[in-house]
Amino acid sequence: MPSHIVGYPRMGPKRELKIALESFWDGKSSAEDLQKVAAELRTSIWNQMADTRIKHIPSNTFSFYD
Repeated sequence: MPSHIVGYPRMGPKRELKIALESFWDGKSSAEDLQKVAAELRTSIWNQMADTRIKHIPSNTFSFYD
């Protein structure tokens, strides 16, 4: 039976996105740094879902902030 999920936590296992976003807001890092963290997390999340053999991986579920 094919499996799917509606979404997946996007902050990272150690809240990497939250930390990167707050660093950007405080002027301690650049927009490029924030984009790099976000891209790495998206790739990691997609790979985790693929590794669990979820057939229908959701897309367009990423957001920098709620």
